[in-house]
Amino acid sequence: MNRGHTIIELLVSMGVIGALASLLLPGVQSARESGRRASCQNNLRQVGVALLQHEATHIEFPVGAAGGGSMGVSWMVRIAPYLEEMQSYDRLDLSGGKHGLVVVHAENGRAIDGLEIATLACPSSLIPQLRQVGAFQLMMPSYVGVSGASNHDGFPEQRVAECCIPRMGGQISAGGVLVPNYSVRAMQITDGLSNTLVTAECSSYSYTSDGRERRIDGGFPNGWIAGTAARGVPPEYHPGFAPPSWNIVTVRYTPNTADYDLPGVDDNRGPNNPFTSNHPNGVYAGFADGRVVFLDEKIDLSLFKSLVTRDAN
Repeated sequence: MNRGHTIIELLVSMGVIGALASLLLPGVQSARESGRRASCQNNLRQVGVALLQHEATHIEFPVGAAGGGSMGVSWMVRIAPYLEEMQSYDRLDLSGGKHGLVVVHAENGRAIDGLEIATLACPSSLIPQLRQVGAFQLMMPSYVGVSGASNHDGFPEQRVAECCIPRMGGQISAGGVLVPNYSVRAMQITDGLSNTLVTAECSSYSYTSDGRERRIDGGFPNGWIAGTAARGVPPEYHPGFAPPSWNIVTVRYTPNTADYDLPGVDDNRGPNNPFTSNHPNGVYAGFADGRVVFLDEKIDLSLFKSLVTRDAN
């Protein structure tokens, strides 16, 4: 004669299932994060290849942040054709002034309204990809270009300018590869393309001393198109009360430094916003030859600064 399961048997079965789930869930989560990390690494590899294609075509790497007194565009715009975004690139008007500021140059805002470029987004990032900028939804990328290193902590770098407003206490460098208002040639990277970092993640939040969450991703708040409105190349970076340069950073702190109250860190393009990610223990970064590595957040700061400088010897 068949009999039903007792309550005790059901509870035991549920307990076994729960125990199995608790054992399997971390493995599933780990596998998912491994997949996201692989995608992020591949994204930066594609960005690196696009930079090399730009260099091969134009005999120079793109300007990190173009300006000249009127808001220009970022290096990301210049490599868009090599990221299978030629159609989007062709819709942009890059001939006049303020073409990197869509609240003024509405034609460019319409051209990239709602556009999400998967290659510029780390799947582990919890930061929203799109943000309302004026009348348009613009993508905020997970990655930044590297303009060089600050001369703090005894690092011997003279190509720097104080930036961007007095209270910020920041510094912007032109000792790297993707610098403001200047195109670097491969021959100028005397440390070698395989030894010089040009891109990295900036895809996680920073936190104030009282625990408030702040965005420090490179394009925030003006999007992946924005360059700078400043004139000159550091140390000649004008005006003195200079506007920020978006989508590039100058290395001053080790990766995943999460203290928002540090000098040079700001949610409106602090020049020294750290490389950040949601990957445990570090961030992905790309070298000028297209190679991508995982940078340990405990990297020696002097070594780190040497890696982002094109001629540190």
